[in-house]
Amino acid sequence: MGIKDKEIVGGFQTVRHLLERDDIRIHEIWIQVRSQRREGILEKAHKRSIPVYFKEKEDFNHLLSGINHQGVAAVVDAFRYQSLQSILSLAVKKRGTALIVMADHITDAGNIGALLRVCAFFKVDGFIIPARRSASISGQVMKRSSGGYLSVPIAKVSNLKNTALRLKREGFWIIGTDERAKESIYDFDWRRDVALIVGSEERGINHSLVKICDELVSIPSDGDISSLNVSVALGIVLSEIHRQRRFN
Repeated sequence: MGIKDKEIVGGFQTVRHLLERDDIRIHEIWIQVRSQRREGILEKAHKRSIPVYFKEKEDFNHLLSGINHQGVAAVVDAFRYQSLQSILSLAVKKRGTALIVMADHITDAGNIGALLRVCAFFKVDGFIIPARRSASISGQVMKRSSGGYLSVPIAKVSNLKNTALRLKREGFWIIGTDERAKESIYDFDWRRDVALIVGSEERGINHSLVKICDELVSIPSDGDISSLNVSVALGIVLSEIHRQRRFN
């Protein structure tokens, strides 16, 4: 297995999450020399017969540049996406309450990771990203998701519009988020199968996707700031969906 088939994932809690998952193959554990953050890491690695290597701080900073690795990392298999069909097969079992999130051209890895963390919290049935102009599931995304990427089925598709049209044929309502939309998330009835599209804070949702949405919704605000970070906005929308479906 070459380096292209592996991913280096940094972060103490993230590595602990990985060690708790028997279905995740871990090739190596790295710990920074003189690091005090190793509670439980060595024991779990030894229990699973995973080799542990101690590396200098400079090695960590070079190999995990830009990532808050906290002196702990794991070398795992590169992320394997699920097919759209496999996500649909699981979602249709929840007819009437199926929920899929589609991220339109969000290129920041931190934002994708944060979105996955929110999706995992609310037990979303699937997360879909486009193959181009989007951050992929990298070590940085894994770290930022705080293990959320392990809980949410993720698919990468060649065309978000065609995917949305397929979901529509399968009975999903295609709902887009748009700060200018007149329909409030609190007035919309979420008790149906939903494919929710979120876009970047700067560009929003692509016009070709807007045209095929069944509804556009917004988060009402009285403040001077017109937009929220995409993961914060998604959390607010999913919270309202959860409230309606659970308590109404």
